[in-house]
Amino acid sequence: AAHDEHAESWVMQFLTTMQGVGPMVALPSNLAFPPTEASYTRALGDVVNGAVLAGQTVIVGRGSQIILRDRRDTLHVRFVAPLDLRITNVAQRENLSRAAAQQRIIQRDQERRRYLSATYRALPEDPHLYDIILNTGVLGLDNCVDLIRHSLEAKATRLAIPATALGPASWS
Repeated sequence: AAHDEHAESWVMQFLTTMQGVGPMVALPSNLAFPPTEASYTRALGDVVNGAVLAGQTVIVGRGSQIILRDRRDTLHVRFVAPLDLRITNVAQRENLSRAAAQQRIIQRDQERRRYLSATYRALPEDPHLYDIILNTGVLGLDNCVDLIRHSLEAKATRLAIPATALGPASWS
């Protein structure tokens, strides 16, 4: 059984590989083998938080938008695109037919949704989980990079403000 939206064999490889990232990211001692859902979730949280403590880090998936939701020094980005564009990209990248690419996309989206719902009682499409949502069907890669960089800089300027003093953004 998969513990997140990816196959378990990949999960175990991921956790083992994370040991090599640095001393701050070690394979958690609280991970039972084979892992239960609860021990996996705790261990994954330890790995994700350890990666953040190790320095500037990009974490893709793994429920990190939820694991790190209380960290003000993170930027949570969601990428979206029209299904037709996603099909074209997956078909080209993975050398699949359009039908097989669509099937793979639908399956991964369902796995991601099922994992976040079961583990964190959240849905990946909830906009409140993200600081920004970028549509790559409208914005090119360079535009997305610029927007992420600008968002990081803007968010960093607000870190010195106590969380209780932050309110809705103003136009000033």
